[in-house]
Amino acid sequence: NRFLVNEDQIFSIFEKLGYERLCTGAMPFEEQVALFKGATHIAGVYGASLTNVVFCGPGAKMLMLCPSNSIDPFYWELASERGVSYVHVAGRPVEGQEGERNCDFHVDEKDLRSIIGEFDADVDH
Repeated sequence: NRFLVNEDQIFSIFEKLGYERLCTGAMPFEEQVALFKGATHIAGVYGASLTNVVFCGPGAKMLMLCPSNSIDPFYWELASERGVSYVHVAGRPVEGQEGERNCDFHVDEKDLRSIIGEFDADVDH
């Protein structure tokens, strides 16, 4: 229902840091559990797949990309219950969709870069 319209540019930032692009919705449930259980850092677009944070261990970190009009404490609450650090990067809804909760959005690369250094600081590359 919502798309990060500059996903490829945003992913290129993560890719340079060693992240992999995954589509958890196409994975069997058991594979999703194993993936999140072993993850130390998770970054993704606001949506149901990020509820898998409940399988993360304490000390993991989650970065959520979302439209500025869809910031929801639900994911922060899930992460907090598991001892997972949480940060979100709010993007700009595309023109004409500003009032829609499930709008397409754009994340400013500069905004992401200013946050990701600290978020990613303890990852071995």
